[in-house]
Formats: sequence, structure tokens, C-alpha cells
Amino acid sequence: MERRDVYNRLFGRLDTQRSTSYVLRLAFVSMGGIFLDGYDIVIIGLGLAGIKSVFHPTPFDLVLIGVIALFGVMIGSLMSGYVTDRVGRKVMFILDLILLVAAALLSGLSQNIYELVIFRFLVGVGVGIDFPVATSYVSELVPARSRGRYMTLLINFFNVGALVAVIVAYKLYPLGIDVAWRYMLALSAAPALLILFMRLGIEESPRWLFERGYIDEAIKVVEKATGLAISAEDKDQLRRSRVPERGSGSYVELLTKYTRDAVFIGILYMLFQIVFISTGVLEPLFAKSLGVAGETTALLYWSFAIVGVVIISILVETPLGRRNTGLIGFGGTTALIAALTFIPHSYSLVIVSAYILLSLVTNLAATLHFLYSPELFPTRIRATAEGWKQGIGRAAGIAVALLSPFVSFDTLLYIILGFSVLAFLNQFLLARETRGKTLEEISG
Repeated sequence: MERRDVYNRLFGRLDTQRSTSYVLRLAFVSMGGIFLDGYDIVIIGLGLAGIKSVFHPTPFDLVLIGVIALFGVMIGSLMSGYVTDRVGRKVMFILDLILLVAAALLSGLSQNIYELVIFRFLVGVGVGIDFPVATSYVSELVPARSRGRYMTLLINFFNVGALVAVIVAYKLYPLGIDVAWRYMLALSAAPALLILFMRLGIEESPRWLFERGYIDEAIKVVEKATGLAISAEDKDQLRRSRVPERGSGSYVELLTKYTRDAVFIGILYMLFQIVFISTGVLEPLFAKSLGVAGETTALLYWSFAIVGVVIISILVETPLGRRNTGLIGFGGTTALIAALTFIPHSYSLVIVSAYILLSLVTNLAATLHFLYSPELFPTRIRATAEGWKQGIGRAAGIAVALLSPFVSFDTLLYIILGFSVLAFLNQFLLARETRGKTLEEISG
């Protein structure tokens, strides 16, 4: 049989039928690391005042505490992507949650700056490991016609985690800022532990199993995921197919054989991180510089981010598709950043409206990174591609976070505006339309 026929026999029903409870459960347990990323990245900015009162850090220490988790995510993603494609999705899905539980608890118990930096770094590593696994795992099991909806809604749990972080922080502030930050950081261990127990019973990805030659194991997972038995004839054909792996399954293959798509997804996420770190992760500082800081603004910002992802989850499965939705989102982001840059901040109602809408519109475009990275690349380098994207994207976010204390706010706005324009051009020139296609049809 030809390669495409083999995949159709095994994954055809998986790609075309409605989602089963098995697939829904898998999607739910996959959101855990993404939720924790949103919570852990945002909560540190809300806890810095308490950390300052206890440890009296230098300005450099303060910046390091704020960005060290991003370093961890970068390292964890770059390492995890390649390893996940080598050893499988399931084992990494378990290990990263164990690390997250331990690191979160220890962060809250830190006795000095050095311990806090180390444990926050490990929190980031755990989150970074999770992203390549989650994107690969879910994309390899959900139906092709609803993959866009699944993947975009999955990333929405980042925004949910960020919103929960804001609520938790403001609820804990009455305890006193020198105590509240410890609870803020340690509390992420609770959902991590819950998700860990739920992940213990999941199966390995059938596409990864099949690529590695575990034919019978792949068949069992597909039957379990679809609730339908594969015929004895098809099973015999699949066992005799021996579809070989093609390519080295490494960063070298990713960057040489899939250069255009690797450049596209890397730039998309890098530019998104620059905008997002400035306006979202550093939201308290950014909103203060605009003159619109406060609990209400923060809650509205993250609530509108959630709404933006819900909207894109609908649009990407309409004829508008991935590419045009991204153009609308990045175009709108550029327009709103321009408004924040050139409209006098004394127009407070206009500024706060533009800032809150920015969260919604940015998520109409940037959320595509979570959909494109598993679609554009084959199973053998799918997690590797996500690790590459996360690695260089987080590096860009770290750079802007480190730069922001040393440039004026007006200069920062011009920088963000320039990168927003580049994001739009990247989407216009390099984005492909992948709506409705199977993973094998897209990546060849």
C-alpha cells in the first residue's frame, strides 16, 4: 500500500468522525500545563511587591525574578521537543507535572533570592516541557475538521490561568504583601497535582506509535479513541505495511527540509511574544505607564483575551480560515498599538478601551501559533517544531522584558509597533491555509 492509503486505513475514522469522550478527556488533561503557564507567568508580576518587602532585591535581582521562568520555558521547550519525538508523548507528559508540583511548592517556601530564582526557573522548565507534548498529543488525536477549534481553545487556558492569577492575587493581598506572594506562587501546585493524577491513565499517541513501528499498540489506541473496531483485513494490511520513517527527525531536518514553515512559525511566535510580554505579562507596569492600572483593567484585559480566543476558534473553521483570520488579527493589533502610541494618554477612556481591545484582537492572530506548529510538520518532528517555536519566541520575549526597564515607555511603544507590522507581513507572505486537511495531507 502507498503511504497515504496506510494512514487512511488507520486514522481515517479518527480524522472524520465526531469527537468521543476519550478525545475530550485527553484535551482536558492536556490543558493543565497551559493553564499553569498562564498562572505562573502572570502571578510573579503581581507578587513582586511582596518579594521586594521580604528580600530587598537589587533592580537586577527584581528583573531576574520576573523573567527567570521565561528562561526556564525556553530551555524546557528546546529540550523537550526533541526528546518527546524520541521517547514518546506520554512519559514527558507525566514527568513535567511532577517537576511543576515540586517547583511551585518550593518557590513559595524560598528563603532568599537565590532559592526563588532557582525554583522559578524550574517552574518554567516544567511548563516548557509541557507545550511540545500538549500540542503534539492533542493534534494527533482530534478530528481534522475540528482541529482548529480544539487547538485554539486549548491555548485559551493560558488566558484562564492568567485571569485566575489576577483573582487569586487580589484575594490574597489582604493577608499582607510579605506573606501573600508565597501563597500565590505555591498555589499552582494544587491544579498541577490534580492534572498529574488524571494523566496517569492516558495512552500514548497512536501516530507516534505507528511511526515507531508499534502497529498493534497504535491500532488499540485508535480503536479506543474512536470506539470502533478496525477490521481484521485492515489490521493485517497495516501490520504488513511497515511504513518507514522518513528523515532524521531532528532540528537539522526541521530547519533544512521544512525551512519556510519553520521560519514562519518561529517569526510568528517571536513577534507575538514581544507584543504579549510587554502588554500582558508586564501588564501592571504597562497599564501603569498608560495611566490605566488597576484591578478592573487587569480583569477586563484577561477576560477579553479569553473572548478573543473563543472568536478565533470559530473563525478558523469557517471559509475565512487560518490565514485570513491571522491577517485580521495582526492588522487590528497594529492599529491598536498605533493608537496607544500616538493618542495622548490624557484621553483616558480611549486609551483604556484600546488597551483592553488589544488583548482581544491580538488573540485573534497570535493564537494561531498553537494551531500552525502541529499542523505544518510531520509526526517525527512535530514536538521538535513546537520546541523550536517556543524556544526562539521566548528568547524574544525575554529580550523585551530585559530591555523595558532601560528605555522610555514611548520608545517601547515604537518598538512594539514595529514588531506588530512585521507580524502582519510575516502572516501575509508566509502563512499557508491548512483548514480541513489531515495532518498527513498538510505535512506530506
